[in-house]
Amino acid sequence: MDFSKLFDQFNTQDSYAILFIMLIAFLFGLLVGYLLRSRRVAALRRELKEKEKNLAEVQVELEALQEQLALKEADLKKAGFAIQEAEARAERIEDEKGALHREIFQLNRKVDELEKSSAPSDAAAVESLKSQLAERDKQAESLKEHLTALNDQLVAAQSQNAELSDSLEQEGASLNDLAQMQSAYNATRHRLEALESRLERLDDENKELREEMRKIQESTFLAEHSISSAQDAGAPLEISALHPNPELPDASLVDKEPEIVFGADKQILADKIILPDEAPAQDDLSRIDGIGPFLEKKLNEIGVYTYDEIASWDSERIRQVTIAIQYFEGRIERDKWVEQAAHLAMEKLQNPEAFRRNPSGALSDDPEDLKVIEGIGPKIEELLKTAGINTWSDLADTDAAQLNEILDAAGASFRMHDPGTWPAQARLATNGEWNLLKEYQDELKGGREVEP
Repeated sequence: MDFSKLFDQFNTQDSYAILFIMLIAFLFGLLVGYLLRSRRVAALRRELKEKEKNLAEVQVELEALQEQLALKEADLKKAGFAIQEAEARAERIEDEKGALHREIFQLNRKVDELEKSSAPSDAAAVESLKSQLAERDKQAESLKEHLTALNDQLVAAQSQNAELSDSLEQEGASLNDLAQMQSAYNATRHRLEALESRLERLDDENKELREEMRKIQESTFLAEHSISSAQDAGAPLEISALHPNPELPDASLVDKEPEIVFGADKQILADKIILPDEAPAQDDLSRIDGIGPFLEKKLNEIGVYTYDEIASWDSERIRQVTIAIQYFEGRIERDKWVEQAAHLAMEKLQNPEAFRRNPSGALSDDPEDLKVIEGIGPKIEELLKTAGINTWSDLADTDAAQLNEILDAAGASFRMHDPGTWPAQARLATNGEWNLLKEYQDELKGGREVEP
């Protein structure tokens, strides 16, 4: 066999065998790649579960520290009230002491005057005055002892106040540490979102490769089927002689490969192609709280596209969907997907224009959705709207100092957030500069600017 002319014309059994071996090698490579990717996806999911567990632990620790801080503040207020009461009592005792001193001075003057007069009739009065003077001295001594005890209590209360102040400073440092941990969690969450988007791209590429593999398999099958059909029908293939190189006179003739012709009436894969007018109606499922772009894609893959479909789910269908999208069991019920979908379906019937999907890449088409700002969650959004900041434009016109005052007044759980970048993000959202806003948010961690 002359291997130099093996691939001149694909008309030998060896050529078909090599092509078949190459196809099997290609399919084996795809299978190996898919298995390796599955291991990586499983590792990423385990990492996500660990991060969620760490977040729950940090939130529990934060709640415990906030309770301790509230107890410390109550103790500090109690100590302050005790100090004020002790100071008031000390002032009253000082006033009584002054009055006693003045009374003693007046009694001493009376005694001196009676002694100078040397009147025998006044001897009893003098003795009476001396006894009164002795009683007053005893009262003064008791008052001095009481005042000393109050001074000791005042010193103890001041020391306790200093200890409570130190404890509050330590709690403030702990809250700063929690704020850093919250920023680290937000950064981790962004990285996980990036990993999810990467997984989505890998899924798309995997689907494209599978589609190409399917087309190659179908083409091979159809070619073999046409050849076998022609041979079974008894119609011999017309093979013509072909000179491999006409310029060489001593070249041997080789057989020309028969041309395979498909009938125009064959509908190959027509039932598997979705025409544009047959595409299913699709709602923006990410409007449901708890469904992000990744879960929306998973739901679309199992044939869930609209709010009406989700609103019609029963417990059995919810269980099937949970297994199909590999979601946490019971999470759909807790997030109330069915109730939210029914509410959104009703709103869509009343105002269809408000539910048109936005192709411009905007993070939101609702100017009152403050959660598009990095660092603002549902609770902070409610707090800002209570303060009169309802839209992106209102937030853009508010300076960071005023936002800090709003957060400080709301308590320690809000005081840890840094609103320095919120007005700038709101201006970009108001102007519709979504790409620039996304780039800017990629540089932030929990809404904070990161030092280079």
